[in-house]
Order: sequence, then C-alpha cells, then structure tokens
Amino acid sequence: MYATSSTFPSTVISDAFEAATNGMHNPEAFARLESLEADQNWKNIIYAIRAFYNQDFGLMNNLLISVDPGSDAGRLVRVLRHMAGTEDYSGKLTKSEERLALRVTENTRFLNSAVRQLKESIDYGEELFTETASLLIKEVKQKTPVAAGRLALWSFRICIEKGFDDEALADNILMLFGQAEGLRLIALSLMETEPESALICFTRSLIRRIMDKTINKTDAAAYMEVIEALLTACAENDPVIIDISELLSMLESELNLYFGFPSISMDTSPAAKISAMIKHLTISSDPVYTEELQEPEPAEVKLARVSKNAVQLELF
Repeated sequence: MYATSSTFPSTVISDAFEAATNGMHNPEAFARLESLEADQNWKNIIYAIRAFYNQDFGLMNNLLISVDPGSDAGRLVRVLRHMAGTEDYSGKLTKSEERLALRVTENTRFLNSAVRQLKESIDYGEELFTETASLLIKEVKQKTPVAAGRLALWSFRICIEKGFDDEALADNILMLFGQAEGLRLIALSLMETEPESALICFTRSLIRRIMDKTINKTDAAAYMEVIEALLTACAENDPVIIDISELLSMLESELNLYFGFPSISMDTSPAAKISAMIKHLTISSDPVYTEELQEPEPAEVKLARVSKNAVQLELF
C-alpha cells in the first residue's frame, strides 16, 4: 500500500498553495490543510494569499501579523503587502522581491485566462480538454515559462481526476518541457493518486538532470528526499521495487560520473541505497558549474521537499 497525501505534509501545503493562486475552487485542498499539523506560518501565509486574490486585504493583514517574518513563509509577507498596497514598501523591496512581485503579476494574468478556457473545455470531454490544455501550455510558455509549468501541473492533475486518458497530454508536456522537466511535472501531478508512478518519474527526471549536468548537489539531495519518502511507503513485494532498483543502479552510475560518487554495495536494499546517496550528497561540496546552471530551480522542486515539513516557495 502507498502513502496518501496526508503522509506528505509538503504535498498538502503545495495543493493548498496552488488552490489559493490558480483561481480554481478547491475546498478539499483547504480542508486537508486545516487538518494538517504543520508549520502554522505556512498555513497563515496560504490563507493570506487567498485573501489577497479575493481582495480582502483586512483579512490578509490580520493573517500576516501572525507570520514569523524570519521564517521561510515570512519571506512572502513584504511582497504581499507591497502588491496589495496596504503598506508603502515602494523602493524598499529587495531586487529578488521586486522580481517576484513582477512575476506574480505577469503569471496571474496569463494563468487566469488559460484556466477559464480550460474550465470550459472540461465538459466537452477528454479529447478537447487535452487539445486545449496542450495549446494553452504552449502559448503561455512562450510568454512566461514558470506559469506554463504551473498550468501543465494543474492540467495533468485535472486529467487524472476526471479519468481522462493522460497519455497524449503527458507526451505533449514532455515535448514542450523536455524529459527532465516534463517528468518532474508529471511526477508532482501523480504524488497523491499514483505514488508508484511518481516514484519512477521522479527518479527518471533526476537521472536526466544529472546526465544533462543541470543540477547541483543540494537540489539532487532534495529530489532524493522525495524519492526516499515514496520508496519507503512501498510494500517490499511491490513490483515497482524491481523497476526502482534498476533505476537506482543507473542513478548511482550517473552520480559517480558527475559527482565522483562512491560505489554502494550491490546487496544494499533500494531504501538503504537512496539513504546512502542522500547522506553522501549532503556532506560533500558542489562541483564547479557553468553560468547556465546558476539559474534558480523552478518553484515546484521546492514544493516537493518533504523533509522538516518546510516548503521553500519562490513563486505564487
């Protein structure tokens, strides 16, 4: 048996965060958030973001007062107040905060329009929904890639929830975003409903990133924490264990080539193997990267981190 979303606090937080920002009515996501024993700072910031989009700035400010400004979630307090105009932060935001405020404004405009069109296409069946989603994702990606990733993530989840055939949409996501990024988006979409498939997709995505040399050790370890959480939820005799064992051997080989990773005993179980990989990555230094590798990871990698129930968010 696999773990449900309640096993992964970060998934619950991620779902509620997405529901607060994409304009979709999703009371189930907030019900799960309310029942979750998680960092209250994240709960308050998510409710504050929902209030911001509802233009209830009084409620937003009341919630923000309860957010520790020194926490991870607290990094969004100034940005929210600035965008709401409830306090004068003009000229006081850091460069990264200003970029975030600008990206939120741009992404929201594109996403709201796209989501409205997708809502209308759902009632006409899977063929029209898949075609509309693929065209909209492609269009949004030309203007704002981050928003396109969020739209792809949401579209694939809807495809699964409605019982639509997801193969065509998955193929288009992989074509538009590439193997590494496309597999990551698909994996995030599957974490709650098909964790065994998410496990395979996350591992394949990580292998692809290492082969492409587009990941550092910190983010590789974050990937592995998600893989470890999904793996430990699997029954020992589950067929996916055979598949993941083969992929972990491939992952170990790529880690050795890119990071100089030491070999692990062939008799080591998959769970022990991934644990050893995480330990090695977190105690060793990063290699030297080219300029193209210094671009920040998209927000969803940080949404997926399950350790310490903390979700590092760069974009809403």
